[in-house]
Amino acid sequence: MSPGRQALTADADDPLLEDWPVAASSSFHRASLDHAANWKLLVENVVEGYHLSFVHPQTFVRAGYPSTAPVRQGLATTGSWALTEPRAAPSRPTPRALEGATPGYRHLYLFPNVFLSLTNGLVLFVSHFHPVSASHTRLEYELLATPLLQHQRPAVVEHVQAEAIEFTERALREDLVLLEASQRGLSATRASHQLQGIEPRIAHFHQHYLAVLQT
Repeated sequence: MSPGRQALTADADDPLLEDWPVAASSSFHRASLDHAANWKLLVENVVEGYHLSFVHPQTFVRAGYPSTAPVRQGLATTGSWALTEPRAAPSRPTPRALEGATPGYRHLYLFPNVFLSLTNGLVLFVSHFHPVSASHTRLEYELLATPLLQHQRPAVVEHVQAEAIEFTERALREDLVLLEASQRGLSATRASHQLQGIEPRIAHFHQHYLAVLQT
C-alpha cells in the first residue's frame, strides 16, 4: 500500500476529504525525506505561507505563489485547510492552463500527521510523517495524477509529472534547511513569540494538540 493511501485509511470518512480525488488518482512517484527536526515544526511549516517568498523563490514564487498571494483558510475539528490563488507578475506571463484545470494551490492538514495538496487540479501530493525521536522526523510522500491529468495526451502527462517531481523535491529540500535550522534554534533560545494574523492554522494546531494531550 502506498504511503499516502495508508496514511489516509484511518480517516477515510473525514468530511475534510470529501472532494479530494485520492481514490481516483494514480501514483507516479514515491519517496521519503529525513528531517533533523521535531514533527511539530513540520506541521507549523506547512500550515502557514508567510515563508514562501523567503524560502521558495525558485519554486512557489516562480509558480505564482509568493507570501502575498491571495489565500483563504479554514479550521475544523480534525485539521485545517487553505486555498491559495496564483498571483500574476508583470515579468511572468500567465501560463496557459489545460482545459478543465483550475489554477490554485489547495492544502489540507489532518491531525496528527497527514498533509495533502492539489495543484491546479492536476497533481495530488499526499504525505505523512513518522516521529523517530524528539529531534528527528521521517516524511514519506507520494505524487498522484488526478483523473483530469490522466485524460490528457501522454506527452502532456509526462511533462506535468516530471515538473511535479522536480518541483516537489526541490521545495521539500528548501524547507528542510529552514526546519533543521529552526530545530537548532530551539536549543538556543526560550524567548516568547507572537503569532501574527497570517498564522491562524499554527495556533489552531497547537490548541488542538494540547486538547488531545489533556483528554
